[in-house]
Formats: sequence, C-alpha cells, structure tokens
Amino acid sequence: MPISTMTSASTATEQKLVVAAQDENDAITTWKNIRTAAYVGLGVGGAAMITGAVFLLASPTADAKTGPRVRDSGVRRQRRRL
Repeated sequence: MPISTMTSASTATEQKLVVAAQDENDAITTWKNIRTAAYVGLGVGGAAMITGAVFLLASPTADAKTGPRVRDSGVRRQRRRL
C-alpha cells in the first residue's frame, strides 16, 4: 500500500474522531447551560413566591382571625333597572 493512501486514510479517521469528540463536548456544554438556566429559574421563582407571601401576610388589611383580605378597589357596580 502506498504511503500517500495510508496518510489520507489515517487523516480521515483522525478527522472523524475529532468531530465525534467535539460533538460530545458540545452536548455536555449544552446540558450544563440548560441546568444553569433551570437553577436560575427556580431561584427567581422561589424568590417571587416568598416575596408575594410576605406582602400578602404583612398587608395592613390582614386580620388574625380571618386571614388576608382583598382590598376593595372602590368601584361600585350600578344596578340596571328593568
């Protein structure tokens, strides 16, 4: 077998190995980014939930016996006369 044929065959095999390794690396990086985004989303959601609970329970219209109440918006509905 000529040396030039062996060189091109080994180069093609090496290129396939490099591409396969790069694909594996890209897949790992993608999942790390997804995991990081999930942790950030959980943190922001948890912080929003805690903030909402604190505002709801610490509002001035909360009563110990009845719990939190919704404030009246001051808009009155008019009855339609038939």
